[in-house]
Amino acid sequence: PGDWQRYLVRSGDTLYSLARQGGTNVDAVMRVNCLTGTTIVRGQWLWLPCIPQPPAGWQGYVVEWGDTLYSLAEDHGTTVEETKRVNCLIDNTIVRGHWLWLPQRSIPETITIELVADADACVHRYKGEEGIENYGVEEDLTVSYYHTSFIHFNLSSIPARATIENATLVLYLSSSDAPATSTISVTQVLSGWTEAGINQSNPPDTNRPEPLASTLVHDTPGDYSWNVTSLVQSWVDGTSDNYGLMLWGPSWHQFSSRESTEYPPPRLGIRYTEP
Repeated sequence: PGDWQRYLVRSGDTLYSLARQGGTNVDAVMRVNCLTGTTIVRGQWLWLPCIPQPPAGWQGYVVEWGDTLYSLAEDHGTTVEETKRVNCLIDNTIVRGHWLWLPQRSIPETITIELVADADACVHRYKGEEGIENYGVEEDLTVSYYHTSFIHFNLSSIPARATIENATLVLYLSSSDAPATSTISVTQVLSGWTEAGINQSNPPDTNRPEPLASTLVHDTPGDYSWNVTSLVQSWVDGTSDNYGLMLWGPSWHQFSSRESTEYPPPRLGIRYTEP
């Protein structure tokens, strides 16, 4: 046939394997090559349909139910056209059991980073002289019935297609006048703010009173954490805008800010995988 080409048999080849790779059957290969049996040997020339010659790093794959050329190409980091070229396909049709060459899937690399807040500030939640003052340069982030605190992290170093496996906000409690335990919550901030400009007269919109995460904070200084994985994932993949987090609670607690010279700043620990 016009679209068949010469092929030099290699060690390990069989008529069945060559026919399958060429998208034909053993009887057709025997008929075209005038073979009376199925025995072939290394160094023998055969006429075969286009036999895929995979580039380095490609490996065999057997098509399963639900596979399409598009889904397979995307999953293996290549294109439909390149997959068709390597596999000598004339159209996009593949069927279950079809043998294809595809790039070897790389094992996703797990990366762990710790980000330090690039902006934080406390806000007095009532009108008056203290309410309009800006506290962006203070060394403490105060939380109480009268105070909320805002924290922002720059996530530009994380690829947009990353899968966030875990994201944990960690704050250091420097002092507390609260009872033995008190619930401190974080929630999503929905509009922009600046560390040098935020005060009671211009607070950003938030999801309060819906907490994203809550933690029981004791009166003992030290690190306390909140799981914010789902929100960080939405920031990374662009389904929500990153305006940071708001910290709130009913009792007086002070956490060290990024300006603190004595205690650790707000941190965001992230573990993610790249596609």
